[in-house]
Amino acid sequence: LFYYAELSGEQIAQIFVVSPDVVLGTIQTVRRAVLPPVAEILGRHDAFNGTDAESAVLWALRNTARFTVLPARLDSFYQELLGKMVESEILDTSIAAETETAEVDDIPIREMQPLRENRVLKTIFSLRGLIILLVLLVGIVGVMGLRALRAYHMRRSNWNDFTERTTLSMTNTAIQLEHYIFSTEFDPPTETETEPPATTAETEPETTETGKAERTEAVITTAKPGADFAYTENGNQITITGYNGNHATVEVPEKIDGKFVTVIGENAFFNSSITSIKLPASLMTIGKNAFHSCTGLQNITIPSAVTLIESNAFRGCTNLRSVTLPDSLRRMGEQAFYRCTSLSTITLPGSMHTIGDWAFAYCTSLSAISIPDSVTTMGSSIFYECKSLTKCAFTTRSRANSMGESMFFGCTSLTAFGFPNTIRAVPANFFLGCRSLSTVTLSNNTMTIGSNAFKDCISLPSIKIPSGTTRIEASAFQGCTSLTAITIPSGVTNIGDSAFRGCVNLLSATLPGSVRTIGSNAFSGCDRVVFHCPTGSTAEKYADSNHIEVYGRTTETTENSESISE
Repeated sequence: LFYYAELSGEQIAQIFVVSPDVVLGTIQTVRRAVLPPVAEILGRHDAFNGTDAESAVLWALRNTARFTVLPARLDSFYQELLGKMVESEILDTSIAAETETAEVDDIPIREMQPLRENRVLKTIFSLRGLIILLVLLVGIVGVMGLRALRAYHMRRSNWNDFTERTTLSMTNTAIQLEHYIFSTEFDPPTETETEPPATTAETEPETTETGKAERTEAVITTAKPGADFAYTENGNQITITGYNGNHATVEVPEKIDGKFVTVIGENAFFNSSITSIKLPASLMTIGKNAFHSCTGLQNITIPSAVTLIESNAFRGCTNLRSVTLPDSLRRMGEQAFYRCTSLSTITLPGSMHTIGDWAFAYCTSLSAISIPDSVTTMGSSIFYECKSLTKCAFTTRSRANSMGESMFFGCTSLTAFGFPNTIRAVPANFFLGCRSLSTVTLSNNTMTIGSNAFKDCISLPSIKIPSGTTRIEASAFQGCTSLTAITIPSGVTNIGDSAFRGCVNLLSATLPGSVRTIGSNAFSGCDRVVFHCPTGSTAEKYADSNHIEVYGRTTETTENSESISE
C-alpha cells in the first residue's frame, strides 16, 4: 500500500507522525508475512518463472484499479484497511519489534520496479481468450483429421484398384462375335484370321528401292491399351475408374483386354488437368462426378451410344465452351453442367425425357436453349442464376408434365416465356428476380400460381390469368412495379399474403365473388388501385377495411372477363 502511494519512507513517516524506522519496520513485517506464500504460489506456475514475489504484489496493487474496482471504491478500501491496521495495533507491534531488532533492512522503495503487465498471459487466461484458443484448437484438429481421412481413403482406393487389377485374367485370346455390334471399324474374324502375336518392339520398317523407310500397315507396340487408366471389368464390359496419366490430351480406348469400354465411372477424371478428351464409340454411360472440376476442358463430344449423363458429371468445368450431345441421350442428372460458366450454347437432343435439378445452374454465359418435345420431367432450379439467358423455348407439342421450383430464379436477361399446356401450376419462385421479363403466356390448364412466382419481375406490364386458376399464393406478384391492371378470373378462391404488394403502378384490380380469402398486405403499397368487385363480396370488405376505392359496386363480375390492359 505504501508503495502504491509512491511515497518515500520519510514522507510516509511525516504523514503518520512517526519516525522513518517505524515505517521501515512495518514494511518489513508485512514483507515477511506476505511474500513467502506469494512466492510459493508463483513457483507452482511455469508462466511466472523468474518473477519475484515482491514485484508480483506490486504489479497487482498497481493494476487493481484497472481490473477490479472503480478508483473511488479503491481509495475507500485503502482507507478502511489502514484504519484497521492502526486499530489492531499492527503499527505498535512493528515499533516494538524494530526496537528489539539489532538492525533494520533498508528497503529502497523508490528503486523497486513493478512487474510489467504481460498482455499475452492476460489474453490467454481471460475467458474470451480461452474460448478463442479452444475454437482454434478444434479447427486445427478438425483440419488435420480431414486430411488424414482423405489420405486414408486415397490409399485404400489405390490399394483396392491394385488388388483388382492384379486378379484380372490376362489369358483372353478370343473376342466374341457379338461384341462387334458396338463398332463398325473392324469386320468379324474369320476362321483363318488370328490375332497378331505381341512383340517387345515395333516391327522394323521395310526399305524401298529409293532407300526410304516405309512403315508396315500393322505396327505392334508394347504400349498396352488403357495403360494410363484404372478400370474394372463387369462381364464383357469395362468401366474406367481413374486416369493415371499426365497428358493434357486424352483418348480413351474402345477396348481393353478385348472388352469394350462402356462406362466412364464415378470420379474417373475428377479435378484432372486434361484439356481435351476423345471418348470411345462404345461408351454408354458417363458416371457421377466423372469430369467434375476439369477446369481445363474446353469442348467435348458425347458418343452416339450414351444414354445417361449422371449427376455432377461436368460440374465446375468453368472453361467448357462447347458440348455435343448425342441423339441417344435420355436422362441428364442433377447438376450435370452446374457452374459451367463459359458454356454459351447447347442443343438438347430429341431423345431426352428427364433433366435433373440444377442441371445448368450458374451457367452464366448460356444465352438460349430449346427444350425438346420428348422432355417430360424437369427438376428444380435448372437455370438458376443463368444471367445471360434470354430465351427458353417450348413447342406446342411439348409433353412436359412437371417443372420444379425456381427454374429461372435470377435470370435477369430472360424476356419472354410460354408454358406448355401440359403444365398445371406455376411453381414457387419460378421467375423470381427476372427483371427483364415482359411477356408470359400461362398454360390454359393452370390452376395455381405459386408463392413468389413473379416476384420482382419489374418489367411485366400485364398478364392474363387462365379461367381455371383457383389459387394465387403469397407474394406471387410482389414488386411487379410495371403491372397496371389485373383481372382475377371467377373461380379463384384464395389470394395469398402480399400477393400484389409493392405493385405501385397497379391502377385496376377486378376481383370476382368467388374469392373467399385475401391475405394480409395483399395489396399493400398499391396506393392508386381501384377495385372492381361485387357488392358484399370478400373483396369489397377487404377494400373498405384497407381504404381502397371500389368502383361501381356491381352484383357480380362477368366470368372469363379480359384484363383491362388488354
